[in-house]
Amino acid sequence: MNDLLLNLTNQMYRRTNSLYRQTILCADKDFDDDYEAEGSLMIDVDYEKDEVCKDILQLSDDNFYGSDFAYMINLIGESEEFHSYYFGRNIEECNIHHREECTLEENECKNELDDGVSWAEGNLCNSAFNDIVICHAAHSICTHHPYSIPDLLRINSYWIDVKVTCQHITDQQGRRYKDL
Repeated sequence: MNDLLLNLTNQMYRRTNSLYRQTILCADKDFDDDYEAEGSLMIDVDYEKDEVCKDILQLSDDNFYGSDFAYMINLIGESEEFHSYYFGRNIEECNIHHREECTLEENECKNELDDGVSWAEGNLCNSAFNDIVICHAAHSICTHHPYSIPDLLRINSYWIDVKVTCQHITDQQGRRYKDL
């Protein structure tokens, strides 16, 4: 899971930077005043009662516990989405807020959280992880979100959104953002 989450995080950063560069290279200076590129890595659990949930791993001894693990993980996600101002379903995020005075490379976002130092703290502070460099996304799920390590191991579906916003900003006198 740790390797998967690190890979997904890095894919999110690469794709966000790529879309940002493409947007800048194809900019419409007559319309575009500002640009933003945003990437989000999220847990994606789509739960429907009485249906097999493919977003949660089903294990052979699930019936022994008498619990609906898919329902519980979905409930945690929905509860967090409504009660958490900052995180919601987002595990990792990256943002580029265009600055005209900077080069493309200076405007890009970089995964500086995964620098080879383990994020094994909080719920992940366990001697079993001493030889593993825990990525920030795994840390985020188990420390900044109310999921446990067993929840992390059962979650089978992740979603990455990458969005570019091109903004045209004008005041009442017809002046453009860059002229204000």
